[in-house]
Amino acid sequence: MFAADPVHAAGAPLWIAALWALFATLQRHGLAWLARRPALAALFGLVGSPLSYAAAERLGAVEVHDAFARGPLVLGVTWAAAVPAGLWLAQRTAAPSRGAK
Repeated sequence: MFAADPVHAAGAPLWIAALWALFATLQRHGLAWLARRPALAALFGLVGSPLSYAAAERLGAVEVHDAFARGPLVLGVTWAAAVPAGLWLAQRTAAPSRGAK
């Protein structure tokens, strides 16, 4: 749950939408090197996602409720699968380079 923000009545706050857009560009560009290392990509997802939510909670950007007690484990496992899958999808949907045959 996002912290209350009067700017948006429904949906995600602008900052989170911008963060997701940036993350989407990283899949094909900044994190492309990670596509050749799916185990490392999974590890980053497993560890990085719970740490990101913990940091966001400490900053007051999100609130983690009691129903979310198993959240770090669920987040980690989900992102451990999603990061390598996103990298794979980014490679599969990339336009061929000019020099490729």
